[in-house]
Amino acid sequence: MKKRFIKLTEKIGSLADSFDRMGENLPQTTVYRDLMDNIFSTMAEALLVAAPTKDGEGAESATAIIMVNSAATTILGYEEKELLGQPLESVFPEGEGLEEELIQAGFLRGMPKTLRAKNGRKISVLFSGSVMRDENGDTLGIICVAEDNTKQKKTEEELRKFFRGVEQNSASIVVTNTGANIEYVNPKFTKVTGYSLGEAIGKNPRFLQSGKTPQETYKLLWDAITSGGEWKGEFCNRKKSGELYWEQATFSQVKNEEGSATHYIAVKEDITERKRMEEALHLAKEEAEKSVQLKDKFVSLVAHDIQSPFTAILGFLKLILGDRVHAIHEKHRDQIERVVAKGEELLQTIRRLLEMGSLKTGKIDPGFCFIDGHFTASSMAVNLKGTSRNSLKAGFRNKLSLNYN
Repeated sequence: MKKRFIKLTEKIGSLADSFDRMGENLPQTTVYRDLMDNIFSTMAEALLVAAPTKDGEGAESATAIIMVNSAATTILGYEEKELLGQPLESVFPEGEGLEEELIQAGFLRGMPKTLRAKNGRKISVLFSGSVMRDENGDTLGIICVAEDNTKQKKTEEELRKFFRGVEQNSASIVVTNTGANIEYVNPKFTKVTGYSLGEAIGKNPRFLQSGKTPQETYKLLWDAITSGGEWKGEFCNRKKSGELYWEQATFSQVKNEEGSATHYIAVKEDITERKRMEEALHLAKEEAEKSVQLKDKFVSLVAHDIQSPFTAILGFLKLILGDRVHAIHEKHRDQIERVVAKGEELLQTIRRLLEMGSLKTGKIDPGFCFIDGHFTASSMAVNLKGTSRNSLKAGFRNKLSLNYN
């Protein structure tokens, strides 16, 4: 901004000197005017030259515009003929003119002001002005130079918004130079780590290391960002208090207009609580798996212990149904058959529970299985309906081997 003020000042001083020389060298006035016209037309800044006017009685009245350049007509939206002869104050919003202030001071430099365009739009400018006086100190004219800084104002506002966003961000933000020395940290960084901006500036971010993060991680990070890439990962760092904390960070380059890296920026989120929750969930999952295994084992044991006596009960019921010597009343037979049928369904359920327990524990192995003697006998009794009870007894007398449990 300072250089811009000096630039405007030098132009105004040069213009004032040129006007003085025009008065001293009348024979060369035409040449000087051509030269000045060329300067005026090539200036990027708006130029307005005003001089005091006189009323019908010869008294000085308002200062009127006598010369403008193309930049002035472009910025203000007027044609040249519309501006010539108008009071200098007409290009300023009402009540914001500075003619009197300028005449009293004699010179103004780099003053933020507002001009009013033809359509009423207000234009933010940097204003510089100089008063030309004769040997008696009377005002001969006023030279005004205004540089449109609307874009600059907009850029500054965007920068302010960006800075507020960085300052108020919920993530820690760290900016380093290309030598990895910290130049800026936001308030969130201080809140998380305990280190103030003054304590962090000039240090390498490695002062946060806890020794828990592998060195290979830092190498991968550095290789990625120095080659122009982006790196994302997690760190276990140490606070000023000595407490460990976890961060999820994204690192990238900040480049200038030429595409060269000028800084590195890191945006880091404190994930310590998330890590604790993940660890708690992991432990809970392990405990749940152990509980399931215990439950499956318990169900398997219970089902196994129920299966044997239940099989015996069904076997005896089937023997009763197959007894042709002691006839059973039809009503009782029907009831027993229903009990047997439901018992068979329950027995199948028990067997499925045993199979599921074996599947979950991975312990399905081929091998010998228990054969209940009562069930074997009952099956024989039911299937050999045509065989007499005496024949069945004869088989037992011949030492048919049956195992009872």
